[in-house]
Amino acid sequence: MQIKYRKVFRLRNKLSVTIIVAMLLSLAFFYFASMGVLEALQRYYESDTYTQRLKETEMKSLQEYVNEHTLKSNQLLALDEWAVKHPNIILQLYEKDKLIYDSMYGVVEKDGYLIEEIEGVSKENYIQVEFQDKLLDGVMICFPEYKLYGYLSNILLFLSFFLFFIIVMFSINRKIKYLEKIKTELDTISSGAFEQAISIKGNDEITYVAESINHLKASLVDKMEKEKEVYKTNTDLITSLSHDIRTPLTSLSGYLELALKDNTLDETTRKYIKTSFDKSIRIREITNQLFEHSLLVSKKDEIQKEAVEGNELIAQLVEDKLIDFEENGVKVVRNIQDVTSMLLVNTGLIQRLFDNIFSNIEKYADLQKEIFVEYYLKDNFLTVKISNYKKKRNLKAASSKIGMNNCRSIVKIHDGYLHVEDEKEMFTLELGLKCIQELE
Repeated sequence: MQIKYRKVFRLRNKLSVTIIVAMLLSLAFFYFASMGVLEALQRYYESDTYTQRLKETEMKSLQEYVNEHTLKSNQLLALDEWAVKHPNIILQLYEKDKLIYDSMYGVVEKDGYLIEEIEGVSKENYIQVEFQDKLLDGVMICFPEYKLYGYLSNILLFLSFFLFFIIVMFSINRKIKYLEKIKTELDTISSGAFEQAISIKGNDEITYVAESINHLKASLVDKMEKEKEVYKTNTDLITSLSHDIRTPLTSLSGYLELALKDNTLDETTRKYIKTSFDKSIRIREITNQLFEHSLLVSKKDEIQKEAVEGNELIAQLVEDKLIDFEENGVKVVRNIQDVTSMLLVNTGLIQRLFDNIFSNIEKYADLQKEIFVEYYLKDNFLTVKISNYKKKRNLKAASSKIGMNNCRSIVKIHDGYLHVEDEKEMFTLELGLKCIQELE
């Protein structure tokens, strides 16, 4: 099925628009805020009271500097040091109405302009400075607002950048929150809650991904449901066939067993009947294993478990069987430790597990040689390890592997593990059952 998606507005374009808008808003904020601050400063500093007080302070500072350095009218260049320390002051000095010093340019040549030629300067700005040899007229203009305006401009510039950053981050943070929400919903889905859908928000690449995930999830759920139906059908079929086969097969085995008891049979006929009887027994075993496997898979969620002491479990299911082997002349080499612990198990399944294991040993192990057995506690698991020498390959006794698969299923139901090493001469099986408590 082809999926049709809506037209996507790219994240790159959205981010570009956001940056442009943020830049314009920041510039507008800086411009209007700067104009407002400048106007407010000018309104404050141009008040008569403040201007007069500032002029008196600066005039006093200038006169003290002249007196301290005992300056004469021909030493005006020394005023540059004072002017540097007062950058918001413009100082001009005149002699006979001719400009002879300007704090912006230093000492002026004799052709300086007349004091009457200065435009836009009120008489309140006129001053007199007393030098050691004479009194000079001058003009002092104060611009105190520009120093503070410089500081405030830097603050406004910082606020403009901050506003730009906030606008951009707000836009990005919305997408990050959406991604975090998608991640949370994906975690919910991955835990098995397939009814959870991914939220659809916006119209960009992230939205496209969210829609794709929803379509993918729907496809997977549909596929899983179909596979589940097929698997259930197969399991039911196997269960039904196993049940249908076992009844006539049991009767057939019984008839063949009775036929073998007939003493009038010749050797050839007896051989054929014996072979048929053995095959019927083998088929019945395989059918039972197949039936058991079907039940393990289909009924695993209904299996009840109970707490069992580890030593007791080993004694009943492992040691009893090992003693039977020893009574039949099989040498068992043990390397065992204390396995005092508590396990949560279904005792019926665990018994079938060890029955399968020891049944395989009886069929495929070379019982003329040793069987090596270990059991111990490790990493919160009760571990049983069994090694045996293998018989020479007998095609008639080839394993169907169903029994071992059943063992794996039983161990998996109990959250354990099963490792098998099938080498040329040795077969080693190691299984671990998870402990719910290790007892002191």
